[in-house]
Amino acid sequence: MTTAKEISEFYDIPLDTSGLSESATIKEWTDGAFDLSYSYRPPNSEKYKPLIYYIDISKRNSIDEAETEFNIIKTQFNNTWISAPDQSVKVIENILVSGDQNYYAIRKSNDEPFGILLVVRKENIVYSMIMSEFYTDDHSLVISLIEPDIKHLKEFKITK
Repeated sequence: MTTAKEISEFYDIPLDTSGLSESATIKEWTDGAFDLSYSYRPPNSEKYKPLIYYIDISKRNSIDEAETEFNIIKTQFNNTWISAPDQSVKVIENILVSGDQNYYAIRKSNDEPFGILLVVRKENIVYSMIMSEFYTDDHSLVISLIEPDIKHLKEFKITK
């Protein structure tokens, strides 16, 4: 999973990589499914770039359950950002990652890009990402950093 540290190193931007701005939770369900959530939100400081970064990885017990989850997240992304008065979403169709279902969009505020929305389903695993306050036109975050994670998503396991 791509973390704030990897983003900081790749883009050479000042992020708090001490671990104090990061959190992660894991929910393991009795039926074998799981939900992993990772977030990065730096303190208000001139020292760090104000990046907000959330990742969720959910394993479901069937492809049908994962397809439903994918569609719910995609709908939530669209409804949440489109309903805000000065925000919009621009779906990018020509950049596809190696999932069975993909949704990739640029978040805009007053027509200026300021973040990314991504949902990918690969078999019975759903990966979703929200990034705010950072954007690059070359889509390198998804192509260079996230895509390797997606290629190996099926092997993702919770270890103790």
